[in-house]
Amino acid sequence: MHHHRNAIDTAAVKIGSDGLTTSENHLDKMAVSSVAQQLAIVRKQIARLGLISSGAATTGRDIYGVEKCDDEDLATLQMYASAGQPMLFAEYLKELQAHGCIANQILVTHSDMDSRLRRRNLSHTLQKIFSSQIPSIPIFNENDTVAVREFRFDNDQLAGDVAQLIGARRVLFLTSVPGILRDLQDENSLIHEIPYGSTEHRRFLNGSSSKNGRGGMKSKDRVATMLARHGIESVIAYAHEADVIPRVLIDDEPIGTRYLAAHE
Repeated sequence: MHHHRNAIDTAAVKIGSDGLTTSENHLDKMAVSSVAQQLAIVRKQIARLGLISSGAATTGRDIYGVEKCDDEDLATLQMYASAGQPMLFAEYLKELQAHGCIANQILVTHSDMDSRLRRRNLSHTLQKIFSSQIPSIPIFNENDTVAVREFRFDNDQLAGDVAQLIGARRVLFLTSVPGILRDLQDENSLIHEIPYGSTEHRRFLNGSSSKNGRGGMKSKDRVATMLARHGIESVIAYAHEADVIPRVLIDDEPIGTRYLAAHE
């Protein structure tokens, strides 16, 4: 166990669609259950803990019995998301309740996060959630049905915004790969640590988008780099690594790719 840094009191976890989807593109209820169980463990030690979860559109397509297609327009995507979001959230709710936690749903758009008034309002709400007697975990997603295409953020950006809003010390991005690899075919080529300000790793960033979601490694890198400037550390790791959330957030194990923050 690596306790080479102080214990953290505020953290955010972001999980992409790929981490919540079976190989047949159905909602992976086992994955949701595992994430919820891990969050409940972490919540005992880190009161200010938020989850940013993708997967609404994927879940919605599953409900409608359709596959993702390349020419899907925004309105169709938003229809799927509006069906998928309540089902996805209900799954988190059920699993967190089983571990004595409350799930708080927070749906926001880019313009909400851009408005000082609404940010402040959200901040007050989160303060109440974090300090409630019954352990409560806010689960964020974009409010897809009203989000305008030009201003939609992928959830990596949303995670970056949430992290700054709550003053996170560390953000964990859970993905379909173990981190940033020098060679995608070779898991031993993992880049373990990115010193603050380093750009060498950039040539190893793969393509733009994930299988089911919108954000790929480049968007995570962009957000992690921005967070590092604000003194917030990021870790990119494999979503299905056993107990990855407590191991990264509590035990500070060197899993995945870690972006060191400006103050270190």
